[in-house]
Amino acid sequence: MVKLKKVLVLSFCILFCFSFFIGCSHAKTQGLEEYLSELRTDTFFGQTDTLKVKAHYGFKETPYDNDSKVMQKRYYLTFILPEVIDFNAEYRVEFSFNGVNYSDKFLHNPTNDRLSVWFEIENFDLKSFDVKISKASDIVNVNLVSLLPKDTISYVNALSCLVKNQKELIDSYYDQNGRFTAEIRMKVLVKDNKSYWYVGFCTAKGGLKALLVDGLSGQVLAIREVF
Repeated sequence: MVKLKKVLVLSFCILFCFSFFIGCSHAKTQGLEEYLSELRTDTFFGQTDTLKVKAHYGFKETPYDNDSKVMQKRYYLTFILPEVIDFNAEYRVEFSFNGVNYSDKFLHNPTNDRLSVWFEIENFDLKSFDVKISKASDIVNVNLVSLLPKDTISYVNALSCLVKNQKELIDSYYDQNGRFTAEIRMKVLVKDNKSYWYVGFCTAKGGLKALLVDGLSGQVLAIREVF
């Protein structure tokens, strides 16, 4: 009898989790996608014996202003050399996508104090690709692979989960005329082989409320008022 109860409890837990995920997948987003001013949909990593390379893909509005208005969206593939501290050395990256060759040098980004370079590319859909990183005459080939776990939910499903389970928060950003008064910034993150969605609601008055969403279940793990 005890064993039967354990089986029933386990079955109930599995059914609950499955129902939660399906519910988010089919919930509406209230059109929140149109208020996305920044979105990171994938993150990559590769390394050799001498070099580590990170990359991520997504879009940002241009100009990138916190004014509650989403302007033109431009898609970028960004590369970062996380362990290089010689900012005076000239590193370059080369790769190909859809028959087009891309090449440029890394520049020091004062925001994260790293060498980085970005390319404007639409519809980048590779999960694994090769790049050449050069420093003077030294060239290394690096294979970059997506870090996203297989069952990571899409940003649309993550928004659906928020609409379903954070209704009061979402509704607070609509004014009396039914106008949404915030911009949404989303980034997929991976830590210890687990995925998460960072979701930030930014208002023109300078407010930012940040949420951390589980990348598999869509459950909100943390909410923080940044400023």
